[in-house]
Amino acid sequence: MIVQPRLVEYTSVHEVLKNFGEQFKVPMDVCRIVHVRVALRGSLRLEQLREDKRLWDFQEKLIPNVDKVLKRVGMLGSEGRS
Repeated sequence: MIVQPRLVEYTSVHEVLKNFGEQFKVPMDVCRIVHVRVALRGSLRLEQLREDKRLWDFQEKLIPNVDKVLKRVGMLGSEGRS
């Protein structure tokens, strides 16, 4: 899922549940949904959740490459991130 964080109020694992602005759905023939394990506990409270920032270890290459793809498919203008 690729989102504009400032436009998202609430999200689940597979989709944005509450947002502001436009939303684009990726067709199932283009993407895959993969789960690697089942939830260990079904009902976690907000204070029991942990933020995983591991993805940011790749931000130097990831952000420009995602921007290139979004520009290529017409979802991002040539001026950069919107």
